[in-house]
Amino acid sequence: MDKYVVKRPPGETGGGGGGKRPRAEEPASGQSPWQEIRAEGLSCDYRLLFGKAEADEIFQQLEEEVEYFEGDMTKLHVFGKWHDIPRKQI
Repeated sequence: MDKYVVKRPPGETGGGGGGKRPRAEEPASGQSPWQEIRAEGLSCDYRLLFGKAEADEIFQQLEEEVEYFEGDMTKLHVFGKWHDIPRKQI
C-alpha cells in the first residue's frame, strides 16, 4: 500500500452496521474520500492520510529518532529457555 490510512470514526456517515448505507458525503477540501473494504466478516471504511512521499519521509524520520532495545533487552524467556527476538524492539 503506498499511502497510510485512518479508520472512519463511529457515528460518521457510512458505518458498516448493516442495512442500507447512507449516500457518501463529499470530502472536505484537501481530504480524500472514504473508501471501503468489504468481505465476509469484514467491514472497513478508511481515508488516505499521507501520500507515499510524505509517508516515506515520516517513516525515515521515525527510523532515525526511535531508540530500539539492544543486547539482553531483546531476549525473551519462555519455558526456561532464552530466545533472541528476530526484530527491532521498542
